Amino acid sequence: MDRSWLQLRSMNGALFRFQINQRIRRMADGERVHCLDINDAFLETDGSLSKEMIPDFRYLGEAGYQRWAKAIEPTPNQLGL
Repeated sequence: MDRSWLQLRSMNGALFRFQINQRIRRMADGERVHCLDINDAFLETDGSLSKEMIPDFRYLGEAGYQRWAKAIEPTPNQLGL
């Protein structure tokens, strides 16, 4: 069964997310709008994405949320919150 459309769909989704993130970065003014790119926090040292981070490849798992929390932890203090 040809599943190449799944890869195309995934690529289109990735492109869409990239474009949205680019717009958010442009909106970030450092005062009212902030953009925090923590994508690297989920990657292993070899650049791969472990299934422990996103077990279903859609939503964070427990290990993913732990890394997410660690990555954003200093931000409220940096923003004076």
